[in-house]
Amino acid sequence: AIPAHAWFVVSEIMILPNLPAAMPKEGLYFNIVLWTTFIILSYLGWKESGAVLPDTDALIPKGRFGTPLLVWAINNTISYGLPLVLLRDKMMEQYAVDSFMAGFTPDVKFLIDTVLGNTGKLFINNTAGVIAICSVEPTNEDTLYRLSRVASSVGFYYLGAFAIWANVNLLGKSRGEVEEEVDVRRSGCARSSLSRTAPSSPT
Repeated sequence: AIPAHAWFVVSEIMILPNLPAAMPKEGLYFNIVLWTTFIILSYLGWKESGAVLPDTDALIPKGRFGTPLLVWAINNTISYGLPLVLLRDKMMEQYAVDSFMAGFTPDVKFLIDTVLGNTGKLFINNTAGVIAICSVEPTNEDTLYRLSRVASSVGFYYLGAFAIWANVNLLGKSRGEVEEEVDVRRSGCARSSLSRTAPSSPT
């Protein structure tokens, strides 16, 4: 949690000089104070709980429940996290958003770009959190099972969300180039996790 919160603090500080004049800076100041508070609390909690560090030799999930988690982590990072952080314009071009964005002011476009970038950071941070949990208990099948179930549940949620967007885009005749690919990839990851966890029933 500490590296994730620190990343958001640095990001907010970097946004400040580029913030449009029409947008108040108080929100960013609040976020910086909030994330810094989270860093302090997380550090104190980590120290009090024994200052356990992730096992770097167990960062790659393995086993019948770990393998679908690894697939999920790779898909989350490569398909969404990194592109949203580093290649937002190129990524969004594939979703045919030009006509949708055409009428927005530069300030609104800046805000949308910032939200998309933060979404990418969340994808990466969530993936890193799951990997860190796996590294602490790499042989605990109950933990891996629960994480896999969460991954499959989130995957099927996104399938529904993408289906809604696809219908909207289809009706608006602006369906992008990659919606079908995204649907297939999400479905594959979700079904992979579900197929591994469905036969088991830990309490």
